[in-house]
Amino acid sequence: MNLPRRRFLLACPFVTEFDRARASIRRMQLRFLRASLRANARLLVFPVLLLILAQACCAQNVPTLLASAASFRLNHDSLQMASLDGLWRFQTGDNPQWAAPNFDDLSWPLVRSDKSWPEQGLPVASGSFWYRARVSIPAGSGPLSLYIPSLHINYQVFIDGKLIGGQGSMPPHPRPTATVVGVLPVPGAASSQARTVVIAIRAWRFPVWSSVYRYGLEPGILIGDSRPIQKAALLNTLDHSWNSVSTIFLTLLEILAGLAALALFKVRSREREYLWFGVAMLSTAINDSISTYRIFRATDVLHFNLLGAFFEYAILFAFIGFYRNLMDSRRDWLYRTVIAFLCAAFVVNVAGFAPGIIDSPWLLDLWLPLVLLLTVPFYIWILVLLVRKTMEGRMDALLLLLSNAPGILDLYVPFMQYVAKPTFGWNVGAMDWYFHTTQWPFPASIDNISSFLLMLTMLGILIHRFTRTSLEEESHKRELEAARIVQQVLIPEAIPSIPGLTLDAVYKPAGQVGGDFFQILPTPDGGVLVVIGDVSGKGIPAAMTVSLLVGTVRTLAHYTQQPGAILSAMNHRMIGRNSGGFTTCLVLRVDPNGALTAANAGHLAPYLNEKELALENGLPLGLSVHAEYAEATVQLSPDARLTLLTDGVVEARNKSGELFGFDRTAAISHQPAQAIASTAQSFGQEDDITVLTVARVSSLELVPA
Repeated sequence: MNLPRRRFLLACPFVTEFDRARASIRRMQLRFLRASLRANARLLVFPVLLLILAQACCAQNVPTLLASAASFRLNHDSLQMASLDGLWRFQTGDNPQWAAPNFDDLSWPLVRSDKSWPEQGLPVASGSFWYRARVSIPAGSGPLSLYIPSLHINYQVFIDGKLIGGQGSMPPHPRPTATVVGVLPVPGAASSQARTVVIAIRAWRFPVWSSVYRYGLEPGILIGDSRPIQKAALLNTLDHSWNSVSTIFLTLLEILAGLAALALFKVRSREREYLWFGVAMLSTAINDSISTYRIFRATDVLHFNLLGAFFEYAILFAFIGFYRNLMDSRRDWLYRTVIAFLCAAFVVNVAGFAPGIIDSPWLLDLWLPLVLLLTVPFYIWILVLLVRKTMEGRMDALLLLLSNAPGILDLYVPFMQYVAKPTFGWNVGAMDWYFHTTQWPFPASIDNISSFLLMLTMLGILIHRFTRTSLEEESHKRELEAARIVQQVLIPEAIPSIPGLTLDAVYKPAGQVGGDFFQILPTPDGGVLVVIGDVSGKGIPAAMTVSLLVGTVRTLAHYTQQPGAILSAMNHRMIGRNSGGFTTCLVLRVDPNGALTAANAGHLAPYLNEKELALENGLPLGLSVHAEYAEATVQLSPDARLTLLTDGVVEARNKSGELFGFDRTAAISHQPAQAIASTAQSFGQEDDITVLTVARVSSLELVPA
């Protein structure tokens, strides 16, 4: 998975920026040299600045490093600036007396500040250590300043025993700090006499940093006239700003993409891939903003690393949610493994930079490789998922697979640079091509470019998906509306008036189109034929089946009023048309004399005077061509009340999951149809509800007043 900018180094997400800073200092110094030549045209030959990459120069007036160890000199005849890259006296431990100018440091070993400790055969140290050097300042010098590049240490700078500044808190209460370029004034530098000052740098390194950073001091420390030093710091800031253009540009795009995804989710809240993509993009934007801020401001490592780690892993988990919902992936064992490994990586990550948890040197050496290793299943899961979906013919999976291909470098490069090279001593060569891939139209890395392409691919897929599903949904709505209109035509709007009977019916579909149906048809002899049924399923297929059944009933009613014969004919019509479902149906006929004839095809039995009417239950329609439907005959007494209903009443369910049930249904079966339906609906409707009541009117009520 190619994650935007520095996603690979979860524990120290700003190592890349320091690497870029080191390279930018070199470019800045060359740029400063050219600017100084133009600004000082009055000098025929302007002395060349001694840069951190050039210890020797052929110009006679260039400041030169004295041959003696831990000693530097500024020449009076040229622009006073010199690089302090070279040999310094070095000592581990901490002692305030080591800042004194008269302290005898000749017993201290010599260490070059422009080379890493392993290159000089020194172990990588953490905790406190000191550097000391002497600088010769010629007579007539103006105000001088020290230029300190970004260092991976907390430090204080003493000149002749006087503290002139530093960054980060020091023992006994140290707090690891990510430093930035510092400019410190040299006190008493302006003098008519030549003098030598002693520079002592007190340093403290966070233990975890020793597993990543191999320098004590680093190349790029300068001393010289305050004005050019200030210009050098300004050029460094401008260089960082220019190199951050791609990150800032991507941050703005991520914010827009995240807000757009959340807007799509608001419209289509069931499709959670929009939500997860929005969370991933906004978390990435916040994380990149933190990274950019840390380039220009010294920050507390513990606070900002904890904040950065939170958003780093929020991005990873959000992308898991995005891919799982977009690709309809199951929560299989690999998915659970990825979640477990990422949780473990987060814990190890936080433990690494929390003080006092990991102090053992060998654990510190394993810490960063372990964090990187724990993220590997995340990339494997995404690649496996996309490959599988691509083989199933999904074009969006293929596009995402191609877009993620460059993201493999997000694991390879940091592993080689920050694990293989320092830990195993592998010769991995220069990797500047990865961090500085192009300078046009502004500096960008492979990580920037691949992240941009991946983000556009994801956003394009989501917009295309949203457009397609919106069109499909609109088409589905039109089909549902057409089916609803058909169903409204099939469901009788008016209840026929039958002498001697009071009829009532209520139909409450659970959705726009339901699967319940009923018909109330007068018979030629003055009775009534009542049909009620339930088609399994909902939507357009159920509506089409209902239309078939209602048409069949209306046609059959012209030829026969026998419930058993009607059900048999309906059963033959439904053979092969159930599509895996089933249809229940109850047909009964009430004659003018009160005789009730009924046949049942798997439907709920009717209630007669609050008691279930015993009927022989036949198979639902369409299951067997040999199904038979026996008829039962009952004589309805005067004032008898018959209630027919579908299972939407019995299967109503409240919020706690309790069913309405048969007992409650029987208890309210004597009530009007509207009351029964409303009671079940308020309890918790989950299916279509249909209730029909047939009440026989006593002979006294038929006599006119």
